[in-house]
Amino acid sequence: MVDRQRARRSELVKEEVVDAALAEFSERGYHQTSIAHIAERLGTGHSMFYRYFTNKRDILEHVVQHATQRTIETLSRTLPGRITSLDEFHDFAVNLGLAYIGLVVDDPRFSRLLLQQGAAVDAKMTAQFCGVFDAGASILAGLLRDGIQSGYVRADIDIEAVADSVAGIPLGILARYGHEPDQDILAARVRATADLVCRGIAP
Repeated sequence: MVDRQRARRSELVKEEVVDAALAEFSERGYHQTSIAHIAERLGTGHSMFYRYFTNKRDILEHVVQHATQRTIETLSRTLPGRITSLDEFHDFAVNLGLAYIGLVVDDPRFSRLLLQQGAAVDAKMTAQFCGVFDAGASILAGLLRDGIQSGYVRADIDIEAVADSVAGIPLGILARYGHEPDQDILAARVRATADLVCRGIAP
């Protein structure tokens, strides 16, 4: 019981540090943020950090993992069963986009960090960012292949190029609107993107 309580207390402290670091990184930028800034936000001393984290980069790793996991869990709930028509593909694209912007509107710090800070910190973080992007594009490519086999997607498209291009659209939108996300503006962009993509891949 005591060990479980101690472990839970440790997790709560880590969560508090991660949340404070997310706030500082998104406001100041990663390189401009120091451990002292995070400590000041928490009202604690430096020594506490090194009981749970190796350094500032280690804290960032936990922040990005937390943001990425939350994003994956949210978006995975929108994944459909087998899509059998272009209308179903369109609905899936809209639902996926709306789920994504819901995350951004709920906590704009995530988009500020991931798009404008996280990927540029160092080569390892850039590789992680690219890996998440590639995973999303791979899922989309699989849906396009299924669509070609089912006859509702044009057979002459370059699947990988289309998947990469479509996966990149939300990043551009968030780079423009992520600082002060507006639900209505972002929802309109999601629907316009889904309409455009579906017209482009239709037979």
